[in-house]
Amino acid sequence: LFSGFYTLELMREDILKERKWRMKSLPISRYQYVFSIIIVTTLYCGLQSYVLTHYTRVFYDVIWGNQGRLILTIILTSFVIQMIYLNLAMNLKNYKTMERSAVAVSLLSMFFAGVWFKLPDHPVLNFMGTYGNPFSLARNTMIDVMKGEFTTEGIASTGLFILLGFILINISIFQGRRKFE
Repeated sequence: LFSGFYTLELMREDILKERKWRMKSLPISRYQYVFSIIIVTTLYCGLQSYVLTHYTRVFYDVIWGNQGRLILTIILTSFVIQMIYLNLAMNLKNYKTMERSAVAVSLLSMFFAGVWFKLPDHPVLNFMGTYGNPFSLARNTMIDVMKGEFTTEGIASTGLFILLGFILINISIFQGRRKFE
């Protein structure tokens, strides 16, 4: 959840700082540049996560299941997180506000997922804890991978994650056009 700070920092340099003239002098289109940042940070954070899964496999005997599905799940999760942070960078003008909003999104996701304590049994809180935040969607998908099964919850979470990714791409394209043109 916190891996999006790479994207936030790179976008800060190109949107808010005195080097924003670089965006106008790029040899490629601004969309290609921004999405190259997203691709690089997604792959970098995916590699970090994959290394961590192997660390837990070696030292804690965690069984992660099918490695192909694991890599796809990690990349999908990393991509959606990068897109969330990109949209924060595109929509907010102050870097401190971007940072605090990003931390709030991450901590609220973990809160609703019940990381620290179990939430009361309420339909809204149950939805938020199962499908209503990026952490829960990633957890449901990862558990599906670890079990080596295709459960309804895992498939729904993967579908919602992909849908969230497409929605965030469209929002970032719309915001990018407004911001850079």
